[in-house]
Amino acid sequence: MPASRKAAMVRAARAAGDIIRARFGRAHLKERKADKSIVTEVDRRAEEEIIRILTRDFPYRVIAEESGARGAESEYTWVIDPLDGTSNFTRGIPLFCTSIALLRGGEACMGVIYHPITDELFFAGETGEATLNGRPVRAARAAQPKSYIFHDALHASADIGEFFSRITPVFSGEKRSERNIGTSALALAYVASCKGDAFIGYGQELWDVAAALLICGRAGLTVTDWEGRPWRRGASGLLVADAGLHRTLVRLLRKREGDGQRGASR
Repeated sequence: MPASRKAAMVRAARAAGDIIRARFGRAHLKERKADKSIVTEVDRRAEEEIIRILTRDFPYRVIAEESGARGAESEYTWVIDPLDGTSNFTRGIPLFCTSIALLRGGEACMGVIYHPITDELFFAGETGEATLNGRPVRAARAAQPKSYIFHDALHASADIGEFFSRITPVFSGEKRSERNIGTSALALAYVASCKGDAFIGYGQELWDVAAALLICGRAGLTVTDWEGRPWRRGASGLLVADAGLHRTLVRLLRKREGDGQRGASR
C-alpha cells in the first residue's frame, strides 16, 4: 500500500537528515552558484534522496533548489530545499535544516522542517495545527514592546543596503534583540514555536520558506510582505509575527520607506 503524503515527507526529511548529519563536521568542496550562495555535494545527495522517496509514490512536479524544476505541470508540486543553511553546515555551525513543502494549486498545503542535529521535526498538514515532534505548537503573543527577539535573514543575492535601511527602526528600541542564524526556514520554525517573536526577511525564494510559512500560519502568525500584502514568490520582503506586533512592524517599515521618498524629493 502506498505511503501517505505525510509519511513520505517525514521519511524523506529524515533520510536527508541522515545524509547531512553523517557529513557534518567534515571538510567539503564548495561551489558558488549564480546567486552567490554556496552548494556542496551533501546538498545534492540529500536533494536526490528526497526526490527519490517522494516521487516513488507521489510522482508530482518538483521544484528543488539545486536541480531546479522537473516533471509536467500538475495540481500538486513538491518544493524542496535539502539543506537550508549550507554556509553554517560547511563551517561546523549546527544551525541548518531540510525543508519540504507540498503545493496544491500553487499554495502550500503541507510542510516539513527537519533539524537533524537536534532531531526537531516541524510539520503542518492540510488541516489542523502545526506540530513539533508531534506536539502542537502555538506562537507566543508578544506582549512587551521592548523585549522582543527578532529573527532576520538576508538572501545572498539581495540588496544589503535596502534591507538594513528599512529594518533599522525595528531594531532601535531597548531590549530588542536581533538574531540572524543563517537559515530562513529554521528561523521561521523557531518563531512559530516561541523561540522568537518575529521574522523579517529579504530576498527569500520559494524553497527557502514554503514549508515554514505554512507552519507559521498554522501556529497563529500573520504572514505578509513588508507592506502588509500576502507574501508571494518574488516579493522582496517577508514579515511574520503575531497580529499585534505585525501591525507595528508594518507601520515602522512603511515609515522608513516614506522617509526615504521625502528625502529624495528635496
